[in-house]
This record gives sequence, structure tokens and C-alpha cells, in this order.
Amino acid sequence: MDVKTGSGAFMATLDGARELATSIATVASDAGLPTVSLINRHERAARQRRRQCVEIRSAVDYLTGARRDERLDRVTMALGAELLALSGLARDVDAGVATLKRALESGAAAERFERMVAALGGPTDFIARAEKALPQAPVVVDATPEMRGLRHEH
Repeated sequence: MDVKTGSGAFMATLDGARELATSIATVASDAGLPTVSLINRHERAARQRRRQCVEIRSAVDYLTGARRDERLDRVTMALGAELLALSGLARDVDAGVATLKRALESGAAAERFERMVAALGGPTDFIARAEKALPQAPVVVDATPEMRGLRHEH
């Protein structure tokens, strides 16, 4: 579970978010559903909206195949396949990965996302109109590095 804390979150204080995260994980675990809660910062609405627009553009690119970041693809496949296997919708993780890949390649995943957007009040043709539907930054700069740098993982 992703529990948000901060000025733009349901739980403004870290203590409140910890209590909520613990409660969610306990209830789910007691019901037989192993659960982990992560607490993440969720700050002011304007900053969050900008971040969400970038994430939505990235999701549309991923779902349509216009651009699939390797790292995002690995995480999506790993988490999604585990969820499908745990829920019984796939016989195992490998079958879950195959199901996810079929949904991406056939366009079914993008179509489902578009239906979700429409159900939330967005345009019914959101995928085709994403560039126009989402706010654009007043200045866009290509910041591609000239050479590959060192990668630090924590």
C-alpha cells in the first residue's frame, strides 16, 4: 500500500501516516493478504499536479509503446506479474508476465486505461489527445547528457 504524507496528502503528519500504514497492513494481513505499506511524501498540489502530468505522459507512452523505459518496464512486469499470480489470475509469475505483455502488445492495456480516464470524467479519447489534454510546460529543454555517467543506487 502506498500511504501519502505531507501538505497535499490525506495524512498531513508522518505519525498519522505511520498509524494509517500500520492499520492497513494489519487488517490486510489478518485477512490473509500479506501486505506492506510504504509511506511517501505528497506535497503541495501545484507541484504534485506537474509531477502527475509527467507521470501520466510517461504512462501513455508506456501503454501505447511510443516509449518504454527499461527500468519502468522491469518494475511494471515484476509487480504486475506477482499480483496476477497472487490473485490467481495467472498460474505463476511467468504466466503473469506473458499476460501483461499480451495486454500491452494488443493495445488492451491502453484501452483499459482510457476507459478508466473516461470513468473519472476525462475525455473518452484521452490516449489520442493526451498531449493536448495535459498542460505543457512553457519551456521544454532537451537535457540529454553527452556521455553516460556513473549510476548510484541506494
